[in-house]
Amino acid sequence: WSCHLHCDTSVLGDYAEADTYTLERDASQLAVAVTEVHEAGILASRLQSEYVSFQKPLREVLSLTNRFCGGTQALMELLEETRISLRELGAAWATATKGSQTKLAQLLEQRVQAVV
Repeated sequence: WSCHLHCDTSVLGDYAEADTYTLERDASQLAVAVTEVHEAGILASRLQSEYVSFQKPLREVLSLTNRFCGGTQALMELLEETRISLRELGAAWATATKGSQTKLAQLLEQRVQAVV
């Protein structure tokens, strides 16, 4: 037998196929299915909220990483400039030691001021 939406209130009769429904689950099974779908919806909503709240710290980490890379590049450039200055200072020292101590002191003072 087919059931017309609500079994208790349906009237036995000859219904067209479009007007009848065959129940594949009883009311308790349907209630369990509705509860499962509802819980899955709540879980999906919570997961979306957690995902959105995770995005802000992730963006901050990305920003810090980019800043760190920029700072590292600037540090490498400063180290290269220091290496060049030290090489020049060494050359000045070698030149100065061949002359007088006064000339040496003046050259060292100039180089130290240039580095600082």
